[in-house]
Amino acid sequence: DPKTANWWLGINDEWIGYWPRTIFTTLASGATFLEWGGEIINGGRTGHTTTDVGSGHFPSQGLDGVSDSFNNLQYVDQNYKVMKPTTVSAFASRPKCYNLKVLGDVGGNRGYTFFFGGTGRNANCR
Repeated sequence: DPKTANWWLGINDEWIGYWPRTIFTTLASGATFLEWGGEIINGGRTGHTTTDVGSGHFPSQGLDGVSDSFNNLQYVDQNYKVMKPTTVSAFASRPKCYNLKVLGDVGGNRGYTFFFGGTGRNANCR
């Protein structure tokens, strides 16, 4: 927010949350990169957690209606203009437990999209 310097999160033209500038002191003049994603905590000592990410289905099992997705990803640049991502790299620290598939800008209401999900512990992820 150019007036308050707070960081806002909006979905479908609705503001759903913000972070006060006081907790992002190093971002006063902006960010150098953005990340979208998720994280699980594996506190167990007997193998990987069985915690699902998203629907619990990998993108390789099917996209629409199967694995979850982030759609119409956008950000506000230093001139307060809404932009689509241009350079994206995908990263999954445990791809046999969880994974993602970047489709890029598919147009329409979906815009820039990636699918994600996974089961956690399974026959290939221990």
